[in-house]
Amino acid sequence: MKRELWEARLQEALEGENWIMDGNYGRTLGQRAAQADTVIFFVPPRELCLWRVIWRELSGKHPHISGLKPNLPEWEFLRYTWAFPNKVVGMLEVLAQHKPLRVWLVRSDREAQMLLNSST
Repeated sequence: MKRELWEARLQEALEGENWIMDGNYGRTLGQRAAQADTVIFFVPPRELCLWRVIWRELSGKHPHISGLKPNLPEWEFLRYTWAFPNKVVGMLEVLAQHKPLRVWLVRSDREAQMLLNSST
């Protein structure tokens, strides 16, 4: 998708009364944080993330892609997954500039389940 179209769709979503967005697009994090009241930031251990990427690929369990045979993930994506925790500090600094923004750091499946249970 072209950047201009993506940015137009982002802006349209941000102008809505209620919205939920997924993604860690650093370039627009400040823009999204300025319009948000809550951010749930998932930061599980990198080993767990890497294992889940590999398992998803090898098992062929892609909820969004059907008919593909299982294969190994590309090295570039594995490197990105491994390095992602290094980017978290900078992203949290961006989020800290937007008060009163509630930021939830979820570091495990257990914490995610606790957060889900607390919202019901």
